[in-house]
Amino acid sequence: MTGLFITAALYWHAEARSEHPALRTGVQDSAAAAVKVTFIGESLCPDCAAFTADVLDPIYSSDLKEFVDLDYVGWGNAKNNSGTIECQHGRRECKLNKALNCAQHKSRNQEDFFIFLLCLEKTAFSSTDDEVLETCSSHAKLDEKSLRQCMDGKLGEELEVKANLATPAHQYVPWILVDGVPLAADCGNLATYVCLAYKGKKPQLCSEPQPFHVCPGAPSTPRAGLKSGSASR
Repeated sequence: MTGLFITAALYWHAEARSEHPALRTGVQDSAAAAVKVTFIGESLCPDCAAFTADVLDPIYSSDLKEFVDLDYVGWGNAKNNSGTIECQHGRRECKLNKALNCAQHKSRNQEDFFIFLLCLEKTAFSSTDDEVLETCSSHAKLDEKSLRQCMDGKLGEELEVKANLATPAHQYVPWILVDGVPLAADCGNLATYVCLAYKGKKPQLCSEPQPFHVCPGAPSTPRAGLKSGSASR
């Protein structure tokens, strides 16, 4: 009976994925564009840090990274109250959100930015801001002085406004979208969605079984593509 339940749950999970709008792809094209992955996050969010380490890092440690166009939006659950920005985890988070937005703007490529993002998420909870910026800029081959100028200047403010405007309605963070479609509680299975959404020749990783991951921070009730009553977490 247990085996039957597991088989049924896996069947429903696969069926739900096939119906997700992010996976409705047409004829494959060898020159297909990378899959747009939008990460709505915030710098001091433990679940965002877990998503970065447990879901994104394996992607960026594989060939699949070549098929991803990552757009990090450092705003999360912040609020703009008549020009005063209040971040969920306080003023320090606002500062480090700026660091992430500026780092993405200044990075030579998204791989360098991901190195910065992963470094910040791993060090922000145990290091000072100066230590974080120095260490992560060095790892990502970013000019620390230029990064700080961005954070302290007009450009940092402009990127902050841009992040605010780019943040859609969301239920929690991390909030992940694939080609504009939210994965919601299925964000832990991002690699599978990227593989299925990509319209060109698939990398080898896409032909290999992918482990099932729970989305960090998501409620237990599935919200992305899963039919009501079809499966549970």
